[in-house]
Amino acid sequence: MQEKKYQSRAFLLMPMTFNIGVIIGPILGGVLSDPAGSYPDTFGHVDFLVRFPYAAPNILSAFFLFSAFAAIWLGLEEVGPETRYPWTPP
Repeated sequence: MQEKKYQSRAFLLMPMTFNIGVIIGPILGGVLSDPAGSYPDTFGHVDFLVRFPYAAPNILSAFFLFSAFAAIWLGLEEVGPETRYPWTPP
């Protein structure tokens, strides 16, 4: 049987990460949108960023989502009895 002493901490993680994301998300989106126009010396010669000015925040968001998916897929332990012991009848 799994310990339940850390269950309350686990339920606090989701609202905490949501609130952090609500603050950091628009900041990153604003800083990264139109990098060729905002920083022409650095990104003005990159044709991809000139043609697609809002690609950088979307690429960063996709990177965060895929890294979270990989971390969950590789690191989350299944705790249900049907997945932990598939050879025993329910």
